[in-house]
Amino acid sequence: MVFKQKRHVGTRLHPSYESSVNWLSAISNYLKIDPDTSASALIEQCQTVISTPFTSTDLIGRELCKPSVYYDPHGVCEEDDWAAHGIPILSGKDELKEWLSSLGPHECGN
Repeated sequence: MVFKQKRHVGTRLHPSYESSVNWLSAISNYLKIDPDTSASALIEQCQTVISTPFTSTDLIGRELCKPSVYYDPHGVCEEDDWAAHGIPILSGKDELKEWLSSLGPHECGN
């Protein structure tokens, strides 16, 4: 898992958000990226893009021909939400696992 904040926020970080970030950092496959790193440069190095709704990272991934989805772990987003810009929205672990297992070689159709 790669985690990148949008910008440096210093002491303005909400305590519950900070707690979640600290919890994630204890996971062995967690990689924290400096906020000054370009999202495009980072995504170029990835095989897929999975984002929490709704961020520009999936749009960048689609432009860079990377399989991209929004992941909604709680199922609160509608599958056809206009904010997804046509990028699939997956809800729950089972949908995410199914999508990941379906990935194979791909070509950019843009």
